[in-house]
Amino acid sequence: MPNFIDFKQYIRRGKLDESRQYEGLLRLKPGSPILAILEGRGRRKTRLPGGKALFENYQAPALIGLEDALTGNSLPSAAGVYPGSHYALWDQEDFLNQLQISAELARRSVLELSRRIRMYDRRESTRDLLLSLDPDPGIDPQAPVMDEIYEMSFAQTDEFPAHITGRLGRTLKNGDFLLREGESGRELYIILSGELEVFQNRDGQRKKIDTLVAGQMAGEMGQFDGLPRSADVVASTDVSVLEFDPTNFHFLFQLHPRWSFQLLHTLALRTQSRIAELG
Repeated sequence: MPNFIDFKQYIRRGKLDESRQYEGLLRLKPGSPILAILEGRGRRKTRLPGGKALFENYQAPALIGLEDALTGNSLPSAAGVYPGSHYALWDQEDFLNQLQISAELARRSVLELSRRIRMYDRRESTRDLLLSLDPDPGIDPQAPVMDEIYEMSFAQTDEFPAHITGRLGRTLKNGDFLLREGESGRELYIILSGELEVFQNRDGQRKKIDTLVAGQMAGEMGQFDGLPRSADVVASTDVSVLEFDPTNFHFLFQLHPRWSFQLLHTLALRTQSRIAELG
């Protein structure tokens, strides 16, 4: 699949325009529009704790304010576009509605947040965000677990019946690794019970950066962007998870917006947490 998504096909409420000089368009706050870069480049400046600033350049097609819309919170920041850029100020409610309808838009949003988290983990304060969308893994309706995935997609709680956990379940003991930093892998995990700790190697030191609990996910970035694991994820108690390969989770992701929103909200919170750490 090419590195292109036409955001215009999804916009029902918003202002489309072209810049003739650098234009500051937004001071981001809860409820602000999404700045969709359709052609050209955009920029976001975010004030960090301690008086520092983070500058990010976005190459079309890109979304500025994505994590703010998903979490309902905004770091102090402003966004604009460079001369000759085509853009849209996309009504936030309309954007969130379209995100529930379009698996392609949701997948693109997951990829964009994943790549940005990896950028922050490398401690690069300024970088062009050039995204290459991975091929769609497709769906095999004859795969042995598809009945279980279909049933799970419409479940209203995380209490899944035994035939689902029997097919997709995996258990870990305290101290077992679920993921290892730098290793390849495309599996995504939904945590059913227990706790896992997340560690990264930063400046030669192993640092704990997060704790994952029931209802959260692990391995989501590697599944969508295909890059090596960004951290060690280690069980700190006995743990039970559901394991999905890209085909299985893509089916789940398409069937019900609950799962795509759960994943996007997780990534958005992580994005904002990583930005705050840069200060």
